[in-house]
Amino acid sequence: MVVCGSMSKVNETIVDQEESISRVYEMSYILVPTMSEEAANLKADSFEKSIADLGASFISKESPYMRELAYEMVRVIKNANNRFDMGYFG
Repeated sequence: MVVCGSMSKVNETIVDQEESISRVYEMSYILVPTMSEEAANLKADSFEKSIADLGASFISKESPYMRELAYEMVRVIKNANNRFDMGYFG
């Protein structure tokens, strides 16, 4: 086996390849159903902007839509437990 070049050059190439690899993540969220559809869309836009500001790009996006949850969730709002079985899913 014949190796040409130095190990440092090989290491630089490996680091360059690792930096160019993109990672794909999936994000989902549930918003309380007490907000309006317009407010839910504004909140979703805010999430997307925050993530894009960190350098991410989007493969696909979906507007939040109201759906029935698989189980009831509890959310504390103004020091009171509120139970929800519906929510805006995005």
